[in-house]
Amino acid sequence: MQYMGGKTRIAKRIAAAVLDNSESRKYYLEPFVGSCSVFKEIAPNFEVSAAGDAQPDLIMMWNALVFEGWEPPEHLRHEEWIELRDLSPSPLRAFAGFNCSYAGRFFEGYARDRTGKTNFASKGRRGLLRDVEAIRRANVGVFENRAYDMWAPLPGTVIYCDPPYAGTKRYSSKRSGIPQFDHERFWAKVREWERNGCEVFVSEYTAPDDFQAVYEVEKVQSTKRPEQGRDKVTERLFRWTGLNGRGSDD
Repeated sequence: MQYMGGKTRIAKRIAAAVLDNSESRKYYLEPFVGSCSVFKEIAPNFEVSAAGDAQPDLIMMWNALVFEGWEPPEHLRHEEWIELRDLSPSPLRAFAGFNCSYAGRFFEGYARDRTGKTNFASKGRRGLLRDVEAIRRANVGVFENRAYDMWAPLPGTVIYCDPPYAGTKRYSSKRSGIPQFDHERFWAKVREWERNGCEVFVSEYTAPDDFQAVYEVEKVQSTKRPEQGRDKVTERLFRWTGLNGRGSDD
């Protein structure tokens, strides 16, 4: 699935790092599930898994795909894409807004390549239907449309977070239904979950000083147009250092 900030190319490596650095295999939570690329790699290793996102269309799409047998269209014309932009949330609106939009940015330009021949709807459909089978093996009861701070995970839950990155293009907008992201509040919630006995992993480029990278990988940014050049960035997976011998709890 095409999705801004998605981890498709490095999902297996992130999953391996989370599993190698965690102990419990009972509960798994992903509160920023996005494209499900990491979720489908990690969740099948746990007895119970849960996933959610603050973007309502996205959650409607995953529930329709996984539990209702909905299938996205083979084609989506520019005129249909424009019409869907300002309609109410729906699985089709999610499909158009991410898979058929430039760089997976929600309705920020109809997706086209230089030749104009790539069928982004067909490409996205194939990817989603392929992923659905893996997701169904993850023992997820339902995909929840809720903000990350509305979850109350049980002690022992392994949590993977892929939040909006600090200093990058905003995910929030009136059209997307996502509120502006408060990064300091997010890191405070991660500390709270850790204090309550959860094992929390966060993907980001940087983190506060009381967090330590347990894994990192260099990748090329994919959100720039080819003519703009491609910057290399280092993706990191962070844990809080305040408990379990990883540092001092200040």
